[in-house]
Amino acid sequence: MRTPSGSAHTACNRYVYRMGIAAASEWGLAGGVAAGLVALAVSIVSVGYKWPWRGNPDGLWPRLVVTLTGVVVGGLVAAAAHSQMSGAWPAFLLGVGAPSVIRGAIARIEVEESSDRKPHPTDQIGQAKADLAPTARLKPNEVAARGGQP
Repeated sequence: MRTPSGSAHTACNRYVYRMGIAAASEWGLAGGVAAGLVALAVSIVSVGYKWPWRGNPDGLWPRLVVTLTGVVVGGLVAAAAHSQMSGAWPAFLLGVGAPSVIRGAIARIEVEESSDRKPHPTDQIGQAKADLAPTARLKPNEVAARGGQP
């Protein structure tokens, strides 16, 4: 079928199936569950085919929260891209990949404590306030007894 402009391609675009937001999020959740199960399997193998949370003082809850976060993120990412998907497979793959992308982004964040850093100007103001704070709590005769030093 040709359109008045002569292009057969635009006539076909009217009949392209677009996935709904609910279906995309369900397939994304399924992908997130699949990614969580694979991560669980890797953890089980790494600790010698035992439950990874046994003997760990944190227990099961932190692992469960991380897995559920991955599942929810997988569903949200697939739901956000629902209008660009034409089937279940892309939504499932978005659900599988989303937790890994988030994990990779978080892994690049480094937090370290350094005593070599230069003080920021606001740090000096904060330090000056901290130096004055004990004086306010001392009675005037205690401050005089210390020679005016807090």
